[in-house]
Amino acid sequence: MNFSYYLQVFLSLYKKFLSVIILKKSENRSLILVAKSNYIFELISSLKNNSILQAKILSDICVIDYPAKAERFEVNYNLLSTKYNIRLFVKTYTQAYVPSLSSLFSGANWTEREC
Repeated sequence: MNFSYYLQVFLSLYKKFLSVIILKKSENRSLILVAKSNYIFELISSLKNNSILQAKILSDICVIDYPAKAERFEVNYNLLSTKYNIRLFVKTYTQAYVPSLSSLFSGANWTEREC
């Protein structure tokens, strides 16, 4: 698959959801998407169910706290499309809350008792 094709798809389909798109043309092809926090659930749901991309695996969720910033939490979601061998790194910034993805990915429903 051609990366410029994916860039065009994201620009046309996901423009209202995103602030920034970064394309990495390295050996492990990836896109970094910086999303608006109020659209994060819609965006990731669409990335998972989109027949063009099929990012069906959520491999990681990471939160970084920057106490000095107004939107102090950076939330990073790492998605994988095994069909096209593409990694998507979706990040957003928020003051306190992002919706749970547990209805989309069972791996997002982690609790302490599972340790």
